[in-house]
Amino acid sequence: MNDDNTPQHMTIDRSLFQRTSLIPILALIGLGADGLSSSCYGPEEAFLALPNTPHLILYVALLSVITIAIISASYCQIIELFPRGGGGYLVASKLLSPFAGLVSGCALLVDYVMTVTISIAAGVDAFLSIVPTHHHRWGVPIKIAAIAMLTLINLRGVRESVLPWIPIFLLFVITHLFAILWSCFFHADAFPVVLSHVAAESASVHSSVGLWGLLFLIARSFSQGAGTFTGIEAVSNGMSIIRAPKVKNAKRTMVYIAISLSTAVFGLALAFLLNQVSPQKGQTINAVLMGRVGEEVGGIFGNYFQAVALFSETALLFVAAQTGFLGGPQILSNMALDRWFPYRFVSLSDRFVMRRGILLIAIGASSVMLYAHGNVDILVILYSLSVFITFSLSQIGMVRHWWQVRKRARRWLKKLLINGLGALVSVCILTSLILIKFTEGAWLSLVAVTALVCVGLFIRRYYAIFAERIERVHWLIPNRPASAPLPPAPQNTAVMMLSGIHGMTQHSIANVLHLFGTSFDHFVFLHVGLVDAGNFKGESEVEKLKAYVNQESEKLVTLMQSKGYRAEAFVTLDVDIADGVERMAKEVLERYSNAVFIGGQLVLPQETAITRWLHNQTLHTIQRRLYANQYPLITVPIYFDDKELKVMAFNPIKTTLFNKPSKALFTALPIKIEKSDDEHPR
Repeated sequence: MNDDNTPQHMTIDRSLFQRTSLIPILALIGLGADGLSSSCYGPEEAFLALPNTPHLILYVALLSVITIAIISASYCQIIELFPRGGGGYLVASKLLSPFAGLVSGCALLVDYVMTVTISIAAGVDAFLSIVPTHHHRWGVPIKIAAIAMLTLINLRGVRESVLPWIPIFLLFVITHLFAILWSCFFHADAFPVVLSHVAAESASVHSSVGLWGLLFLIARSFSQGAGTFTGIEAVSNGMSIIRAPKVKNAKRTMVYIAISLSTAVFGLALAFLLNQVSPQKGQTINAVLMGRVGEEVGGIFGNYFQAVALFSETALLFVAAQTGFLGGPQILSNMALDRWFPYRFVSLSDRFVMRRGILLIAIGASSVMLYAHGNVDILVILYSLSVFITFSLSQIGMVRHWWQVRKRARRWLKKLLINGLGALVSVCILTSLILIKFTEGAWLSLVAVTALVCVGLFIRRYYAIFAERIERVHWLIPNRPASAPLPPAPQNTAVMMLSGIHGMTQHSIANVLHLFGTSFDHFVFLHVGLVDAGNFKGESEVEKLKAYVNQESEKLVTLMQSKGYRAEAFVTLDVDIADGVERMAKEVLERYSNAVFIGGQLVLPQETAITRWLHNQTLHTIQRRLYANQYPLITVPIYFDDKELKVMAFNPIKTTLFNKPSKALFTALPIKIEKSDDEHPR
């Protein structure tokens, strides 16, 4: 076993996790910006839902602060129970059922797509508020271009897409905190007037439509501004990029998010009333507020205050879109590990960014942006519904957990009450969104989540059937013929790229032996342990992967040696299988110049675009890499007939590997499968 050939620059490097993780303040920017930036459109949408009774916004703002506190406290307990992350998907899967996890995960995927969409839409609207109105016709193209730009940035990596935004984040905090404080102190004498208007409007609505009418009006405004709470779950979903100690830093990040979001939501709602803002064509409500504050401040600072504040809003909203690009692929990869989605989404790129996931998020965001024509009032409804599906399932799962462990968990009742309150609030908001906003766009979110659930069920069923059938077809690797003793030293070396000792591996080896007979007296196995989204969560997980790869390789080598063949294995860990194979191939050829590389490729009887997407095509990538280095590679197809449970082998006709025929002819012949007494085919 060649365990020493693992390159020093691989993912088991201890400094890797420190370099690719975020401290709480950076996590606040990368993951929490979604929550804070929602103050750019959440309070505004709630305010616009009360055109005749604007002062009732204070009730909505107070309810928002209470809701933020409850949901944040609930998610802190989720972080403690699931320190490796996974968020709503993992909670629902582990504490409720795999199907509940699928629903929660699909809702989260829609949530992250909407995070990108609404953040960019609101950001561009803020920018357009300070330019002439005749430029507003370019709003949708600008928003699509912004999605493309952020996609390119995120393909570079996590840290590169967070660090440059720190000055912008601070600028947003300074300008908006200044606007809130200025409004409170400069208009301090208006507080009694505002409170009297709140009381008067409450009494007027109560007398005209009754208490239930008043509550419905407040609930309608609250549901319209429910996008305010959408970023709270991002920390628990993105635990893999939090710096150790993860739980402590994640909870600290959650506190930062809750405090900053509560201050922004209530402060801006109060500032709207103190400054008596009203909707103006071509401007957001925040733009009107910042313009009023700038006029009151005066001077050079006042003249540019609105432009600077709105520029910081635009930039922060773009940072908020990062949450979708960071969290979306994480959820997609976690679900792919459980076979709800194609397994290829598990792989990490060479810069630890799941490129396919990022591209899918970008495509989805662009599609929704075109559907809604960039209108934030439509997008916020689509956004909120998917978020509260996940919130509800997560909190219900936590309530069930605390009840089940009540006999052995300390302070279980307190924890159950916190999550129970979170579940009650989440379910109530979700119900109100469905009932009040169904015809206004909520139906589309339900359709999107349902469609993803159906896709997930189909893929999971396909993988389950395929795995069951392929493992039932089992070949016994034949012994080396006694008439063909091993020479003193290896003459011909077969280098096979395999991933363990499972059924497909044995089929590949048996096919090679059936095809070439005793032409090869030496086998070298290249085994790459894939560092994917499931094990890139700490050094201990990677060490477990390394031990597993070594163990599987040793089993395979022992099996081949017991059959009379020379065998050894080269093992390595990598985030890309092709990279690992290419690196080890060079080492093999330095040692065995007569080596021939062989790879087995599964061939389905009726291959379609769907099956090509669901099955791994890594061998084609490896083939291109080896050919580029002028290394020989033979691809041995494995025909899998899933209906008759047969594996088709290849039988050479009047030719062998080493007599250099003008054209090699191969015929696919079925291998007879004999059933043993235990009904498992051999």
